[in-house]
Amino acid sequence: IEKLYSQGIPNHGPTQTKSIDEILKEIEQEAGLHAQNNILPLEEQLSFSDTLTYSHSQAQDITNPSILPPLNSLQEQLSLSDTLTFSHSQAQNSTFPILQIIPILEPTKGGYSMTEEPEIVLEFYDESQALQLELNDIELILNLVESAGEPTQDSPNSLGLITDFIGILLFKIPSVDAAKPENLKDTKDIAKDNKSSDKAKIKQLKNEIKQLKQDKTLSTDEIKDLKSKLKILALQLKETKQNAKLNSEITKIEKLANEFKETQKDNWNGNKETITAEIFDSKNNKVNLAVEFVKQREGKFNIKIDPLNAKPGIYKIKTILNVNGNQFVSESQFAWGLVSVNSMKSIYKPTETAKFEIVILNATGNPVCPANVLMQIIAPNLQSTTLSSNDIVEDSCGLYTADYPTSVTGNYTINVQADTGNGIANFETYFTVLDKYDYDIIRYTPSKIDPFTEPNDFDVEIDITSFVGNNELTIRDYVPSSFNIFNTDATVETIGNQKVITWHKTPKDGFVDTLVYSYSVPLITPELYPLGKITIDQSGIPTFTEARNWFVAVDPQFLVSTDVSTIDDKWQNSNKRIVAINSTHLYSFYLDGASDLHYDSSTNGGYTWTTGADLYSPDTGISYNGMGVWYEPSTPGRTNKVIHIAAFDSG
Repeated sequence: IEKLYSQGIPNHGPTQTKSIDEILKEIEQEAGLHAQNNILPLEEQLSFSDTLTYSHSQAQDITNPSILPPLNSLQEQLSLSDTLTFSHSQAQNSTFPILQIIPILEPTKGGYSMTEEPEIVLEFYDESQALQLELNDIELILNLVESAGEPTQDSPNSLGLITDFIGILLFKIPSVDAAKPENLKDTKDIAKDNKSSDKAKIKQLKNEIKQLKQDKTLSTDEIKDLKSKLKILALQLKETKQNAKLNSEITKIEKLANEFKETQKDNWNGNKETITAEIFDSKNNKVNLAVEFVKQREGKFNIKIDPLNAKPGIYKIKTILNVNGNQFVSESQFAWGLVSVNSMKSIYKPTETAKFEIVILNATGNPVCPANVLMQIIAPNLQSTTLSSNDIVEDSCGLYTADYPTSVTGNYTINVQADTGNGIANFETYFTVLDKYDYDIIRYTPSKIDPFTEPNDFDVEIDITSFVGNNELTIRDYVPSSFNIFNTDATVETIGNQKVITWHKTPKDGFVDTLVYSYSVPLITPELYPLGKITIDQSGIPTFTEARNWFVAVDPQFLVSTDVSTIDDKWQNSNKRIVAINSTHLYSFYLDGASDLHYDSSTNGGYTWTTGADLYSPDTGISYNGMGVWYEPSTPGRTNKVIHIAAFDSG
């Protein structure tokens, strides 16, 4: 401090007592720092309450480094008990405006299959704002490196005065018996020589940043160019690093320059912001699903949601963002498993007819009937074909079929739009057409099942033809671990959350075999389960993987989405209508042999049933021909736990 002050006005008097704030003000005025560097006045950045008493004669002597007084005498003259507070953000010469935060939360696409991880994008800084922040980060790291390396400046009007001054106050002054340098001037010159190249590089980068700020326009390429130069600087600093603190800053440079995408589980806790995410089902119940945050850049995150334990339906995601001392809450919706498309074959050959089964569910995961469905298929040559209600057949409630004649080879894109009663659900998938491929796989099994009114025993048949080799094949199919597997000659083992069904078969004239197994499912509704993808291994041939999963919807609930009709076949039968109040309590409604409207109940998920009673017996000579059942909570927005029953007779 004496050295700094001695460089100022010579008429200070022989001995004076001044506050440090007064000394700083004089230094600032004499060095012209405020005008040259356009930073805030130093007294606003540095806070002291102690005063400094010093000898002016010593201050004059100290201007000659060769007669530097013992450091312990300087220590004896300085008495500082307060803490130095330096705000780097105040010192930055930023010409950019304060960034406005407007969070946007959107899914990456209209709908997801049950095997997909929904990705929701949270963006609260746009691309331009993110580039500004990155530029400020680069400037900050350069200042930290400059400070850590203790660079010196030849000119008394440079920022080096302040850096040296802060260094005196922040670092412990050596004790009286510390080793003294034999020649301080020589040591200082050597340090300057070792650091000159690094200092020049830092100065060059800071000048580039200053110019970019003056231009007030930034591009991604300009930031990439700066980061490339940062990498080179980091390599140079590794060769000339002087202390552990500089080594720490080198690590920060490498992290900033390499642009890797950081990920965190469950919540995001960053240096600049924190984010939490909550997931809710269509009834606004919070669901426990694992989430992962992936930082794309400053102010932009992808939030991935694990499909394990998810059910089909409409979901809401709520994010809570804390940044710059403010909190922002955002919400968005996404559809999960409302539309699924099964292709009868994994791969088709040109001119073959592709056959599809489509399942349409509503926000609560229940089948929709009738549904307005549009299916657009875009061929590899970009020729587009749209299938509408005239081309798509309703096989049963929520289940629809469609055919499409293939032509050229390549990937065909499928876009499905369906009115689910809660809005339009969108789903995108694809299928493949090739001239040659290793194996033909055709799967025969229902796309929608009812384990409550039908035996909980569903068959799967898989025809496999080999076009390569005649060696033994190892064929594996995959189902959820909650399935029970029986009626098969395959081996079955549980690995993680899957059951693996394995056959060993040898092709005969290309045809392998018809592989069979049966399965039962937990009596839980609604659910959408994936089967597959089948894999085939043969010695000397790469593993073949089925192109698509096959999806099975479990949903026995019969929803009334239109008026009961005496014409539509779906009303004119006495099959049981099951209403699931929850996963354990079920009611079954049906017409018995006497045409009476009857119900039974179950309290264990349908494993056993208790006989109920007749709800209504028609007058003599009147028999019921059909009925419909509707449970209000199965319709989104309805919360009354009421079961509605409609029955009609021949009159």
